[in-house]
Amino acid sequence: MDNRDYTYLELTREKGSWPLREEDGRVRVLLVSVNIPGYYSMAVRILALMAASSELDSRYDVRYFELDNNEDPEILAALVKEWRPSILAMSVNIWNRVISLDFIKTIKQEMSALTVIFGGQEVTGAVDDCLADSPELDYIIDGEGEVPFIEFLEQWDQAACALRDAPKVSGLRYRRDGEIVSNGPAGIVRDMDDIPSPILAGLVPVATRNKLGVMIEGARGCPYKCSFCFEGGRRSKVRVASFERMKQEVDFMVARGSTYFHLLDPILSNSNEKRIGEIAGLFRGFEREHKLQISIETYAQHITEKIAKDFLAFSIIDVGLQSINPETVKEIHRSFKMDKFKSGLALFRKHNVPSNIYLICGLPFETFTTFLEGIRFVMDQSPTRIFINELCLLNGTELRRRAGEYAYDFDPQPPYQINASKWMDRDEVKTLNVLAKAIERQYNLSSVAVMPSAPWVRTSADSKCKALVVSLLSDPSGLSKKDAPAGVLEDLSGTKVEFDSVDELLDHAGGGDVDVMLEGALDSVVLQRTLGKLQLSGVARVRLWAPLATYCGHDTPVVEKLVKLGLWHFKVLYAGQHDAGEGAGVDRGSLECLENLCRSYNLQGYASVRPFVDIVVVYNGQTLEQYMEAVDAALDSQADMVTLPEAVQQMGEPWVSQIAAKCKKAVSMGKWLRAPENAIADLMAGMGKAGHEAGLLKEMGLVSVTGDALEGFNNSLCRDSSTKEEQ
Repeated sequence: MDNRDYTYLELTREKGSWPLREEDGRVRVLLVSVNIPGYYSMAVRILALMAASSELDSRYDVRYFELDNNEDPEILAALVKEWRPSILAMSVNIWNRVISLDFIKTIKQEMSALTVIFGGQEVTGAVDDCLADSPELDYIIDGEGEVPFIEFLEQWDQAACALRDAPKVSGLRYRRDGEIVSNGPAGIVRDMDDIPSPILAGLVPVATRNKLGVMIEGARGCPYKCSFCFEGGRRSKVRVASFERMKQEVDFMVARGSTYFHLLDPILSNSNEKRIGEIAGLFRGFEREHKLQISIETYAQHITEKIAKDFLAFSIIDVGLQSINPETVKEIHRSFKMDKFKSGLALFRKHNVPSNIYLICGLPFETFTTFLEGIRFVMDQSPTRIFINELCLLNGTELRRRAGEYAYDFDPQPPYQINASKWMDRDEVKTLNVLAKAIERQYNLSSVAVMPSAPWVRTSADSKCKALVVSLLSDPSGLSKKDAPAGVLEDLSGTKVEFDSVDELLDHAGGGDVDVMLEGALDSVVLQRTLGKLQLSGVARVRLWAPLATYCGHDTPVVEKLVKLGLWHFKVLYAGQHDAGEGAGVDRGSLECLENLCRSYNLQGYASVRPFVDIVVVYNGQTLEQYMEAVDAALDSQADMVTLPEAVQQMGEPWVSQIAAKCKKAVSMGKWLRAPENAIADLMAGMGKAGHEAGLLKEMGLVSVTGDALEGFNNSLCRDSSTKEEQ
């Protein structure tokens, strides 16, 4: 990279940021990317830099501009009219396709001479042809854009507003004599080091648009043929960036203050161990002076002992599993050997390497039952996080081209999410998506997932604790540091052990989940002290059980303090608004008081946490009608999930059938109702399931069971707690 200042290439919204100079005589080319908020585009940066750093700079003035897809497109329209480019090129993806098409239709009405080019994933090998559907669009670059973009500029005749020799532009699609013509595959850059680096040119932001961090392009292309992926249909040659280039880019950005990097190299684990060791060593070299977060992708079946140790240099490792169903794996052209996959994940656990496992719901041959089995399998591997994505039939993928064969019912608008397939109806797909998000939200809110670099964090592999219940039934003044609430621990063997203080059980609690039963104020010193001790002991998750009245009347700072102490799971005991039985009045407050729990809080670094809120609808002697009203109120709230204690299934058949109906209603609302097993079995039976599915859901913690922490909760929590809060 030469020593020129290229930062002028990025345009701002300030008036006059790209002044018109008639004497300049160069053709104006504007590159536009409409991004998801918090992200930036490498494509527009690379293309602008390629033109500016070549001999084409004497003929073309190429700039780029970015807009978020939640902003008014009129902002872009006003700027384009002010800047008056001759050529407008847009990077088009699922998150901006609709906006981009609407925009060019509007802008062409006022600037008819403007030439418009589309490139990007949405127009590469696409099933839906933007060129055929949009007369406002002039050209499409189908494939990698660097080589075709330069070829296009070399062939452009500004006087004629046309290409001199269009067939010389590889990957180009355009109209000729009323027909759409394609010039075949796009030319590709043979050596990634030949692409000028936007990073070394100072064009990559440090503190803004950093949801993915600094993107370091380590490789392009993919040797695999996954039918749900863009790369699977392109079969492009794999090219790898040199270690020297990557080192220069990392050094440059660390010196500017960047601490979060995303390595774009999905086949890193396929590389030779020497290269992996070099890259790991590069990032490990900054450990003492900088706390870096590095995200990578890998295939678990390629993990060896040495690779697992090297991967300790990285903080976020994405593992694409997608499915464990043999028929599905074969149909989507994946390679999955369960023993090798489990072996790779076992090495990650052995060396405390953080891992995220991904599944896709709705792939060919995947049934409701096989997908539940896949989720259960993933949970058994104890990854750091689980991500369960809805299948989207992306333009340009094999699945999209074969959608009819698979009987896919899908949304015709981006992101093309499926609603049903040959193997699952709408109810099944909807139910899976709802329960999957409930699992994701609960599972991923753990200390190792949210604060992986904290020195006290321990993985689940370290845990001796299966379930721990701590009772905070008083808040005496003048509590000494050694005083602590009593606790009961159930270890992995099922043995229960009682402790006189939290201090006695800290060695057992690390890596496990803890239920804290609170009778008293939310801002009590005892609670805060207990949370602090539990966090430092390395527990995975803390769930606070307390009546609704406990949460009412507390402002955001109180909740924020608890969140920063590692409390991210709230169990809210609620019995509705009726006076019925002993304890009436404990939850007379409105569920609206939970709004401070149902929002995001920023932690140190990049972490942002939105607590998981589960409303437990307790039985307090209500009639069936009153209890169902309470369930409806809980479902209508902002809570993530609603739980009905296992004991309510003893109330008889009318209760069970109505609870099963509420389960179905909850799914239609996008929430999971964690109900007793017989009600969940009724829900499954209504979907034509034989019973195995309810058992799987029970194993995943989505069914309320005997032994829930609620059963051990002191009965005083079912009384009006106002007098205790006043003490």
